[in-house]
Amino acid sequence: MATHPPVVFLGYAALTIPAVLAMVGIWKRDETRWIIPGLRFALFGFITLGVGIALGAFWAYKVLGWGGFWGWDPVENASLIPWLMVTALLHGFIVQQMTGALRLTNPLLAMGCYLTVIYATFLTRSGVLADFSVHSFPKGTVYSWLLSGMTAVTAVSVWTILRRKRERTPTISSAFAWPLVLTGTLVLFVISAFLVLLGTSWPILSGWFGNTGTPNAGFYNQVNLPIYVLLVLLLGIGPFLTWAPVPIRRSLQRLAPSAAVAAVITIVAYALGGRGIGQLLLFFGGTFTVVSNLIRFAHVAPTASSPPARRSRTSDSA
Repeated sequence: MATHPPVVFLGYAALTIPAVLAMVGIWKRDETRWIIPGLRFALFGFITLGVGIALGAFWAYKVLGWGGFWGWDPVENASLIPWLMVTALLHGFIVQQMTGALRLTNPLLAMGCYLTVIYATFLTRSGVLADFSVHSFPKGTVYSWLLSGMTAVTAVSVWTILRRKRERTPTISSAFAWPLVLTGTLVLFVISAFLVLLGTSWPILSGWFGNTGTPNAGFYNQVNLPIYVLLVLLLGIGPFLTWAPVPIRRSLQRLAPSAAVAAVITIVAYALGGRGIGQLLLFFGGTFTVVSNLIRFAHVAPTASSPPARRSRTSDSA
């Protein structure tokens, strides 16, 4: 209790800075310089909010005895949504730095991170989830203040995007390389955040139609499982790619050993009692990722650890 709330709050606070930098960048017609400090604060928010969520999971299981580290409780989800958004933003920053693309996407993600922080605060402190969450605050006098603040932040964000100067910007190449994979990863994290947001907001949305309810853990597991199968597969493919396009045949040759090892281990897991197509695919993807990164590390480590070659006298004099 002494560590979880302040660390989560620190992560929330850090995510306000990339949003402000994005707005200033649009107002000043400079959509490139803001990404350097924005990346630093986004990374800091990603780390602190992630640690805070992990501390909360440990607290729930070890101290409160809720029966697990994660139960898809609405208030738990309220902290997860900004973390998923900032994870997508980090990938967008990297792509923009290297290719110049995503100049509209990254400001939208930065402002989206801040809006989800405000929304998370609204869900937790307004009392709208008091009947659906085990640790939501009861409804009090701050409901109207939080709703007004969220409306104001949304209005400013929309107004900022609308006044953005439209210009031609680089696009993501469809070639099989890091820009495409990182952008695909960004999209998958945003989809996951939207689905979690939809489920978390369902008590409010369903209440408009007079049949209030909330999704159970099965909903979140079912809709997120295909997304994270794709994510771990991309994480296993990434180590063998570069910023420049690589022929598909050559990429498949590099991935074949990792895929073969992962397939054998997955068959063993099935023989030992592992069941469920989605679960086995996720297991295969995780194993494939670990093996791919180990192989890539084995290739890169000797080169990285060797001392740089000494220059010749000719090159020195030149």
